[in-house]
Amino acid sequence: MIELQDVSKAYGDQVVLDRFCHVFATGSFTAISGPSGIGKTTLLQVIAGLLPIEKGQIVLDGQVTNAQDQILHPSVCRIGFVFQFPALWPHMTVRQNVLYGLIHQPRSLQEERLAEIITALDIADLLDKRPAELSGGQARRVSLARTLITHPRLLLLDEPLNNLDARLKDQVLAIVADYRIKQQATVLWVTHDPGEVSGLASAVGQFNPGGLV
Repeated sequence: MIELQDVSKAYGDQVVLDRFCHVFATGSFTAISGPSGIGKTTLLQVIAGLLPIEKGQIVLDGQVTNAQDQILHPSVCRIGFVFQFPALWPHMTVRQNVLYGLIHQPRSLQEERLAEIITALDIADLLDKRPAELSGGQARRVSLARTLITHPRLLLLDEPLNNLDARLKDQVLAIVADYRIKQQATVLWVTHDPGEVSGLASAVGQFNPGGLV
C-alpha cells in the first residue's frame, strides 16, 4: 500500500502538490489523468523518491520512503519508473541498458530474465544496437524492458504508450497487465487518455493539487 500523507511540493511560487493525500491499495492499477503541466509527472517523481518534498510523507508498505528529513532511492524500495521519454544511456548497447538494474545479480538470473523480457517486448534483434540507432517506439520498449526486468513491486509509468502503433500499444498493455498479476505489483499509469487503460485500471483519478478525484 502507498500512502501520501499531506504531501506538499512546489517549484518556487508554483505549488504542484498542496497537502496531497491519497492511498493506493497493494496490487491496484490506477490511471491518473489531467491536462499537461498540472503536476502528474511530479506526483510520480515524488512517489519514486526522485524529488524531495517540502511537507508530509510518503509511506510504502509501512516504510517512510520520502519525507522532509529522508528520502530513499527507488532501487532500495523496489520502485520501477518508466519515463515519458526513454532516457536510455547513449554509450551503452540495448543489452547493457536493459541489464543495468541487474548488474549485481548472478549471470544466470540476468540471462533468464533477459530472455523473458526481450521475447515479450519483441526487442531480441535490438540487443547490440545503441539508443541512437533506435526508433522512438523501439526506445520506449527498451525503456520498459529495463524497468520490468528488475521486478519492481511498485510500477510507475508516465505516458508509456507514446510513439507506439496500435499493435504495440496492445502488446505493452498486455505485458503490464500480466506483470501486475504475476508480481502482485501496484501500478500507477499517467495518461492523457484514460480510455487506453479502461479495461485494466481498477480506478481512474483526475489529478488536482490536493488529491485524486
